[in-house]
Amino acid sequence: MSKKVLVISHRTDEAKKLARQMTLAGYGITGITKDKNSIEAKLKSEKPDFIALDLELANEPSHLQLLARLNKKFNIPYIALANLPEMSSSILGADAIKGLWSYHIDSLELENFSLTSALSQSLETDTSAPISKRIPNIVPDSFNIVGKSEAFAKALSFANKVASTDVTVLLTGETGTGKEVFAKYIHQMSLRNKKSMIILNCAAIPENLAESELFGHEKGSFTGATEKRMGKFRSADMSSLFLDEIGELPLKAQAKLLRSLQEKEVESVGATETVAIDVRFIAATNRDLSKMVEDGTFRADLYFRLNIFPIHLPALRERKEDIIPLAQFFLDRYAKKVGRFFKGLSKACKKRLLNYSWPGNVRELQHMMERAVVLADTDEIDIAQVEFSENGNVNFDMTSGTNEVFTLEEIERKAIINALTYCKGKIRGKDGAATLLKVHPNTLDFKIKKLGIEKTKLFD
Repeated sequence: MSKKVLVISHRTDEAKKLARQMTLAGYGITGITKDKNSIEAKLKSEKPDFIALDLELANEPSHLQLLARLNKKFNIPYIALANLPEMSSSILGADAIKGLWSYHIDSLELENFSLTSALSQSLETDTSAPISKRIPNIVPDSFNIVGKSEAFAKALSFANKVASTDVTVLLTGETGTGKEVFAKYIHQMSLRNKKSMIILNCAAIPENLAESELFGHEKGSFTGATEKRMGKFRSADMSSLFLDEIGELPLKAQAKLLRSLQEKEVESVGATETVAIDVRFIAATNRDLSKMVEDGTFRADLYFRLNIFPIHLPALRERKEDIIPLAQFFLDRYAKKVGRFFKGLSKACKKRLLNYSWPGNVRELQHMMERAVVLADTDEIDIAQVEFSENGNVNFDMTSGTNEVFTLEEIERKAIINALTYCKGKIRGKDGAATLLKVHPNTLDFKIKKLGIEKTKLFD
């Protein structure tokens, strides 16, 4: 049964925001009140497990006296909310509330909302310890975010701080580090979470359709436009728009995207008027956009517009203390799907996981555990059920084992065939051959045709 919270505040917006975040964290809200005369009645009838108290309300002596009396009568803990450290220091030092649980936070920082949501798990810990040590930075289980390493905690802290705002976020990091998971988390922790986040993978759309996908088009605006289309931006109105692999967006579409971000309006392909939009924008890339700006393949003005609040997600090899918890998390998830139970991972398996370089990052670990669940014939996952690429890298053998010399075209052809084979024919997207070869999908399409590579024959 979830813990119940009574929120006491006269600032309606902040109180509702706090209530929403605590609800997301799995806590029940018994009510929000600003009437001191109704507090005792609510404590008797609703029996909350603790109180979230706005210190600005409690700054009146009558409220302090009331809290002292309620604490003595009901022995109920509380979290104190304040915007100003000096105010919280004066209030928390008052004799009238001496001994009560308290914690100073800025009520607008979601990082601290997640801290408060852990209070009920900490009530039986040593109250002499600093409260920052007693209350961990936790994430609701429904978000599937696992990790306690310093690098990962830093990224999560930034995500929590920015979630309640409408600030543009740029998620960076290698393929497979969880950028889409973070984008979904930021959206769900925002005030726009009543509507679904709209997602577009820029690497998965043909260059000539990029503008139509983003901004929509009018009927008859180009060949094949048989009906009017809204586009991702308008679909995301009053919600969040997540553009994954934004480094793959064509330059022409980049210019139009910049205008929409600045002016908060869109113009469909073939339209003569603009439409106002209210969209929270989140982008992600595994490429170095600053280097692309230098190369002239990414607009400098768009880069600076996107880079307002960058969050870098560390590679899995940079957060080794998270590897085993993540592996266990995925193991439990896939075991549940197939109706099996596993004790866990063998010592040899754990050692190998920790010593591996994880070129595919968290996604590679996820797929590895899924496969292990299928292959395992015991109740413990051993090293025999997991498969690693040689030396932690995808092994593309580019030699014939002789001193034979290949032309550059032959080497390029072999590299493309190997990549297509490894990616099972997929060109675009996170798991596509273009990403693996670090080229634009359209470039890879061109080279496949130029070299006469027939994909269908590779998988006969």
